[in-house]
Amino acid sequence: MHELAVAANLLDVVLKTARENGATTVVTARIRIGAGSCLNPDSLAFGFEALAAGTPASGCRLEIEHLPAPVTCPACGWEGERLDVAELVCPQCEGHPLRITGGRELTVDTITVE
Repeated sequence: MHELAVAANLLDVVLKTARENGATTVVTARIRIGAGSCLNPDSLAFGFEALAAGTPASGCRLEIEHLPAPVTCPACGWEGERLDVAELVCPQCEGHPLRITGGRELTVDTITVE
């Protein structure tokens, strides 16, 4: 489960930002996750919450925005986007699997502190 390692890195970024801004509490962290990252948002949120216990980010609300992954069809060349990378059948030629060509990002958009 790589979500726990990602949650630990995310918590490090959140806590570092809080320290740099003289904050004692992290209220929210808004992140953007690409569908191609194959991260499970629920597992990521659970791991973040567990790791944040006892830190200034304890109780922090993690807001997750899901971004589609760009995909291409090797059979016909169709290009598009998918939020659900489990659905990898081409809508044009019904070929499969589509190739995921991006959308592997996880970025911190905003952090709200007090």
